[in-house]
Amino acid sequence: MKVLLVEDDEFKQNAITNQLAHLDLSFEVEVSVQGAIDKINHNIYDIIFLDMSLPSHNLLQGKGAPVPMLSGGMEVVMELSYKKRSDKVIVLTQYPEIEIDQTLYSLEEAKSKILNEHEISLLDIIRFKRETSDWQKPLLECIERACK
Repeated sequence: MKVLLVEDDEFKQNAITNQLAHLDLSFEVEVSVQGAIDKINHNIYDIIFLDMSLPSHNLLQGKGAPVPMLSGGMEVVMELSYKKRSDKVIVLTQYPEIEIDQTLYSLEEAKSKILNEHEISLLDIIRFKRETSDWQKPLLECIERACK
């Protein structure tokens, strides 16, 4: 399966890829909104793992510092919806709430709002916590659903 992991935190990238190492997944990694949108515009993915807090663009010498975007993942969601893409999306966030249109929503409320307002194949929103493994089982269950 071809997978896009959109995550700027190297620890979280490694935790996710290590947890899924036993599966037959081919990972591409992007660390910014611009990088993710570029990949989406040129590739189709079986699954997109998406963080919601992302920098605007990659850090490039002489190009200015990236702007942190708490709702950067929503830019990716909107791009997928605009392009009517069917890539399956699993959101993995470290935060208990997601900002949508300058309003904070619980993860369950955010999932409903995204599904009601955007035409994407959102499988779930999972809370990633560094200190526990609670996120691992829901992630594997989502991947099982994505394979069906």
